[in-house]
Amino acid sequence: MGNNKAFTLIELLVVIAIIAILAAILFPVFAQAKEAAKKTQSASNMRQIGIGLTLYSNDWDGGIPRSMHNSAGNVERAWIFNLAPYIKADQVRVCPADPKGQQRIQARATSYVLNGYLTDDYQEDVANAYRSRFDTLPRTAETFVLFSIADRQNVLTYNDHCHSYFWFLLSNPNSRWNAILAEIQPDRFNGSTANRTQGSANYLYADTHIKSLPSGRIRGWAFENYDFAKPPE
Repeated sequence: MGNNKAFTLIELLVVIAIIAILAAILFPVFAQAKEAAKKTQSASNMRQIGIGLTLYSNDWDGGIPRSMHNSAGNVERAWIFNLAPYIKADQVRVCPADPKGQQRIQARATSYVLNGYLTDDYQEDVANAYRSRFDTLPRTAETFVLFSIADRQNVLTYNDHCHSYFWFLLSNPNSRWNAILAEIQPDRFNGSTANRTQGSANYLYADTHIKSLPSGRIRGWAFENYDFAKPPE
């Protein structure tokens, strides 16, 4: 007879238990690593768009490309089309964590929306919106340019901007927070549908740097009535 031994039932159960424990430990780590990779890629996308905006601005005397809001519905006058020569790939304008990302690529839409204060200049008499120029912004390192689009927003080319100048016209803090959530996704990464103050998102500033901010901070600003989207003087 040979010397081969078979596993006993107890030994087999022990091995299965060890594998289950290791899986329970490693799966969340893998998920976090995958989410972190998407966040890094999204930051890279935003950075490339920021550089594209700077190059565009240099070519057009400091101007910021229009959004669909003030391009008379003509996509060829809006930023997605006008930045194409500077950012090259369609994928750059889509966040890898956006559940509608592929649909947005096909629809010539974007996961990143322009701050309406910077581009919807005809609203100035309504909401003190700012001029559509980079060279007149006094504090570029503190001026928000791009936000992550809210998941609830439809896959339309028109949704290439947010109406940030309306958020803080609302007197009720819960209404302000809900208006923000309707247009941008401050909990894009590691968020929770049950608690929208969890998670974080990337933000592009006018000097092209990227910052990750926790969703709770955005909610805090909403409740403090601090209009973070408004370019500082």
